Order: sequence, then structure tokens, then C-alpha cells
Amino acid sequence: MLRDAAEQARDARVVDLTPAYCADGQCSPVIGSVIVYRPDGHHVSATYAATVAPFLERGIEAALAGRDATAQAAQ
Repeated sequence: MLRDAAEQARDARVVDLTPAYCADGQCSPVIGSVIVYRPDGHHVSATYAATVAPFLERGIEAALAGRDATAQAAQ
């Protein structure tokens, strides 16, 4: 859904953080002793958001530089 919208918007990019919380199609509720999801089950916890912030930063930097943001965010 987001990728479709980004493709229709000029200069839009998607930073996909899925690899940071879902491995091999399995999305764990706890990673490294950190609760991933808020009680609503749809949003990540503040603690986990802080954990993946460096991945988001790298993805944004890659997107701004015109590189594949997903590949950069996962590294």
C-alpha cells in the first residue's frame, strides 16, 4: 500500500523497516528482551522504536541519496 502511494508521488521514497522486526516471515512480539508492539498490536513500543531508530536514520539517508532505502535500513 505505501509502496503504491510512493510510486505515484514525485520523489517519494519508502523506508521499509520490516527486516528489523520480522525475520523469515516471523514477526516476534519480543526481540532481545524488548517488547516490540504496543498493546493495540499495530504500533511499535517506544522502546523498540528507539532501538530501530538507527536503521530508520540510515534508510532516510539512503532515500535522500537516491539509494535503495530498504537495503540500507537493514544493515
